[in-house]
Amino acid sequence: MNSSQSAIIKSEVLEVIQLTIGIFNLFIFGLGTLAYIINPNLKDERTELLVFIGLDILWIIIIMFGMKRNRIARRFKQYASIILNSDSFSISHLSILSGEPEGVVLKNLNQMIKWKFIKNAFINYETNSIILNSVNKKPKPVSTVSPARKEKNNIVITCKNCGGNNKMEKGSIKECDYCKSFIEGASNGR
Repeated sequence: MNSSQSAIIKSEVLEVIQLTIGIFNLFIFGLGTLAYIINPNLKDERTELLVFIGLDILWIIIIMFGMKRNRIARRFKQYASIILNSDSFSISHLSILSGEPEGVVLKNLNQMIKWKFIKNAFINYETNSIILNSVNKKPKPVSTVSPARKEKNNIVITCKNCGGNNKMEKGSIKECDYCKSFIEGASNGR
């Protein structure tokens, strides 16, 4: 999890930028909106009022994204201290230790993987755990199975994140061709 430092710093910088720009512009455009609402001379200018309201909504959304980045970064630090040096960890156990519902923990972990806070990791939905693949582990031996035989072991797996169909070898793990989340080629073909 130490290799995630650059992603966390990048996220914190984006968070500060989003919050600063969002709050500043919401203040400015919020005052403009109030001026249009309060000033009797400007009440006929509906188009400008709608533009100001639209921009207010945009800045609120940007502020919300900044707050989400802040929340996910705080959760990452909490989860990292719980998991610490484990190759895999149960999501339900993490849920109990963090005091959050499993669905929230799962959503947070997916966001952390997407934002590269947790590198070389994926969620195994069958065992309800997060698997941390260490880059330093010894590589698996290369298969000497002939291509004709390998073709028979290929299955189509539907990604649980995006719903995309991926062709892969039975029992293997790879990134989804569409959303880049990790998927496992289960033996039952789900």
